[in-house]
Amino acid sequence: MDKFPFGRRPERINLDEYRATLTRSAVARPENNFYHWLLGTSWTKFLLLVICVYLGTNLLFAYAYLACGPGAITNTKPNSLIDVFYFSVQTMATIGYGQMTPVGHWPNSIVTFEAFFGLFIQR
Repeated sequence: MDKFPFGRRPERINLDEYRATLTRSAVARPENNFYHWLLGTSWTKFLLLVICVYLGTNLLFAYAYLACGPGAITNTKPNSLIDVFYFSVQTMATIGYGQMTPVGHWPNSIVTFEAFFGLFIQR
């Protein structure tokens, strides 16, 4: 009785061909595969990237809240970047202390998107 279905042996793969084309330096470049770059990077670079992404996204959302105009977020000083930045951090982390709330259609839309983005990015 034959061990392989249909009476054929599987073809052998020449591993030397693949080893010659897939070197670590070619795979670890971020433009080729970001995931492999993350695996190969140092802890310092990884943590710096995480901090920059976290602060950068919260700043983008803070500027979006500022663009809605004064009074878009209650209990914040008018045109205070630091206040809306803290509100953004609370929203993205789904903390919600209850002191600052969005007022109006656009701020509530931004909060909805930011809450989804915060849940998505943390998973």
